[in-house]
Amino acid sequence: MQQIIYEDGHTALAAARQVKRVHARVRGVLMEGTPRFPAGTPYRASDPELLLWVHSTLVATALRTYENFLPPLSDVERSTYYEESKMVGRVLGLTDADLPADFGAFEAYFQSMVDGPDLAVTPGVRALAENVIHPPISWFPRIAGEALSVATAALLPEPVRGLYGLRWSYRRQLAWRLLRRSLRETLPYMPNMIRAGRHARRGERRARSLAA
Repeated sequence: MQQIIYEDGHTALAAARQVKRVHARVRGVLMEGTPRFPAGTPYRASDPELLLWVHSTLVATALRTYENFLPPLSDVERSTYYEESKMVGRVLGLTDADLPADFGAFEAYFQSMVDGPDLAVTPGVRALAENVIHPPISWFPRIAGEALSVATAALLPEPVRGLYGLRWSYRRQLAWRLLRRSLRETLPYMPNMIRAGRHARRGERRARSLAA
């Protein structure tokens, strides 16, 4: 995704083809049923409905994360960000007909998914989420896992947080406020080497060169 977003067109399209090759192998039937989709329901990662939902979670999470740690965006900036994100959706296999027409339509779609009957957490998904938040890696500090758990719970929409059974107590809410405040105050002073990944830094250099 970093290559698709920040690198030149040739590199971005090559990365998109790699993602599509991986998606082509992800198919099967659900082993664990949900209220909406019983066990045995077929799935494939290249399904436009599934692609749209994954793409939408990336867009919504990026906006939510940005505005928790940096100054709020204007309505125009949010709309511009969404319009530019459509290009990523297109190279991954979505068509303009698949994508919500504008940012307002996108917000309505995303909220309908959060509030609707499609989302569910099976035991397998819950176990996977636990491994993501608390990786079973000896060198990964437990305190880092706890900070990640707090941040993950805070950034999720409340209904989704409830589906995963993520705890949200007064103590965790206070920890989130302290984490958010500390990052807000320190981010402006962090060197770009820490703030931005290598693909983003290359993209920034390319943009400056083109502007010059």
